[in-house]
Amino acid sequence: MCIRMLFCLCLLSVANNLTAADFFVSSRNGNDQAAGASETTAWRSLARANQVTLTPGDRLLLERGSEFNGTLIVAAQGSSTQRIVIGAYGNGDLPRIDGAGKESCVHLQNPAYIEVRNLALINHAGHYGVQLVAENAGELQEVVIDGLDISDIYQPAWQEPEDSGHGAEKYYGGIYAYVLRGNAPSWWHGLTIRNCNLHDLGTCGIAVGSQYVLHEKMRRRGDQVADAVPIRGLTIERNTFRDIARDGAIIRQCDGAVLQYNDVLRTGRVSMSNGIWFWDCQNSVIQFNDGRECGVRGRADGGPYSIDYYCKDCRIENNYSQDNEGPGFMVFGNHGTGTGSVVRNNVSVNDATAEAKPGFAAVSMISTVSETIVENNVVIAGKDTRYIMGHNDWQGLPVDVLYRNNIWIGNGKARADDSVLIGSRFENNIIVDVPQLPQRLQEFARSTEEQTQPRTIAELRAVQLRAQVGRSTVNRASR
Repeated sequence: MCIRMLFCLCLLSVANNLTAADFFVSSRNGNDQAAGASETTAWRSLARANQVTLTPGDRLLLERGSEFNGTLIVAAQGSSTQRIVIGAYGNGDLPRIDGAGKESCVHLQNPAYIEVRNLALINHAGHYGVQLVAENAGELQEVVIDGLDISDIYQPAWQEPEDSGHGAEKYYGGIYAYVLRGNAPSWWHGLTIRNCNLHDLGTCGIAVGSQYVLHEKMRRRGDQVADAVPIRGLTIERNTFRDIARDGAIIRQCDGAVLQYNDVLRTGRVSMSNGIWFWDCQNSVIQFNDGRECGVRGRADGGPYSIDYYCKDCRIENNYSQDNEGPGFMVFGNHGTGTGSVVRNNVSVNDATAEAKPGFAAVSMISTVSETIVENNVVIAGKDTRYIMGHNDWQGLPVDVLYRNNIWIGNGKARADDSVLIGSRFENNIIVDVPQLPQRLQEFARSTEEQTQPRTIAELRAVQLRAQVGRSTVNRASR
């Protein structure tokens, strides 16, 4: 019986492989009247490729060195055993798609069990590089975006004023995955974006979100549905976010998201924004990332990492931050939200260098943050750091923040803002060369003769974390 069953399974596997097909597209050597079934009979245009109905196991391959205009549209799903693959063939540069002002270069409608790999995308006047839309689809599993080079998307953003970008245009940019409200809920379970080079973009690198909001205070608002249907299994890893008009990655309505081993460099060039951050998320983590030179506009934000409001039980840990105009690490708690956050085992060097609003410092707690722990971090003020720690009064000051086992190395002028005494507890911190310390913090200060060891420990931990975080493969190749 077992042998017979194994034989049947083998026959089924062979049958599945026989039904899968490869399709080829070449702008240089293709012909839309050809069969498209081999490199020698490739199609020529995306318009012809859009006519094919992809089925599980199929591959749609674009020739390296080819250049296409318009939008590649895929409305198909693979299976758990047979993924659909959109990718490249041949040798040379990545195949390039110029969206030519269309909404996106690649549009995926209700994608599941599908991989998009090894493409170069530009769309100077359009809105997105890759656009993923889910609607009335239920659970959509295992979508992978891998090895894309995306640049020059929505370039008008570079000419817009500092206070713009709070509507739909906030999410224009490299990759946009969004769940629309429908007759039945939709959500992704397993969405991975990795090894992508997202650079020279208007507005945003990656945005993920849903109209099915999570936090109960959001769900009570009249413009939102009552259901909480989170996106699960989001992983964003080993990407480069570089030279972006506003945000690197805006992650919303996710449960269990992981953002790791990314390089974040020079975001926030035009408007108030941050590097990579959560909003209305839960049980999610930003870890092992390297963030530098993020810009402040409007005297606020401008840091590489943030847990924004409507979040619960999210973490920022094991990240390196250096030379940012805004805070190295931020936690928000507006509208009585922002609970259970943890900022742990991070290093900040020469952050909070711009003139900003009160309470914006190398480490900043903003509004009514509660049940939050800041522990085992090293914060080293550089020559331009203005404040080393601060609490910002945005509709209220923090309520409950525990600072524990941190090392704060000052520069002789960077201060601890007096506001940090409100809603906070301090345990076993070490504070070196920070002037005008509030009385309550002076017990943690080290005298001149005691400063050497904490400085050495802080510098060693900074070197160790930088080595642990490393640099992503994409970033090393692009420098």
